[in-house]
Amino acid sequence: MTDRVRFRPFTGDSERRVSMIKPPLELVLVQIRWPEHAGRLLRDFDSLALDFGDQLKDFPLFNEITEQGIQITPEGMSPIQGSKAYQWRSVDDIWTVHLTKLFVSVFCVKHENYSYSSLEGHLVDVTRLMEEVLGIRTIERVGVRYVNRISDPELLGSLTQVFDPAVLGFEQLATRSDVSLESNVTQGRYSVEDVLIQARSGILPPSETLDPAIPPLGKRSWVLDLDASHDKRTQYDPLETLCMVGRLADAAYDFFKLVLREDGPDKLDGAK
Repeated sequence: MTDRVRFRPFTGDSERRVSMIKPPLELVLVQIRWPEHAGRLLRDFDSLALDFGDQLKDFPLFNEITEQGIQITPEGMSPIQGSKAYQWRSVDDIWTVHLTKLFVSVFCVKHENYSYSSLEGHLVDVTRLMEEVLGIRTIERVGVRYVNRISDPELLGSLTQVFDPAVLGFEQLATRSDVSLESNVTQGRYSVEDVLIQARSGILPPSETLDPAIPPLGKRSWVLDLDASHDKRTQYDPLETLCMVGRLADAAYDFFKLVLREDGPDKLDGAK
């Protein structure tokens, strides 16, 4: 699978590769969503989910979660018991598989030596079990998300030397030295062929995060959140789904290349 033809929709450059010792990746997530299925998945989700988890490789830790719901009435909003979800985690708590009746997610948090091949290895297992155990026949969305975060004060003061001004927003506005930008999120949405890319970037104040899976920091940070997706109802095929994940990952990677300055990798690797 890793010998696929690379998709480079933003730069057209298949030669340049971004290599960093300390990439700012905080979260990598793949989600595959399907419409509600009739049959056993509807009637016996709990049993199928446990069978699914029993056959996962490298995920021995387990959580059962009841997701919180909201009921809206004339008297206002009130919490209600939501749907059930299951999570399996790797021994080191780096990788997680999250399963509900309507989607499965595979994600990892920040760690050394992240590689796409590791993600792909877990997805081969998950996509096979979607067909063999859950009986998924149709999917409607495939998404790949990369969240980058920078918190080093020196880097925060020199972001223009690392990234294109287009993703820096109000950070580019000249102000007096005693004025501090507390928060700023810039968003853009792009479409190319069968892929949508939503890019969000900006300054977050202390104790704020873009995603519950990413622990907040006690200091300011800058984030670049890239969400690539293919939104179309199609007959489910594990191999075709893996190919689409690779295509979406390529698109997000190429957008990162587009906004990263040529000496950006050296600046990031030199951060504390």
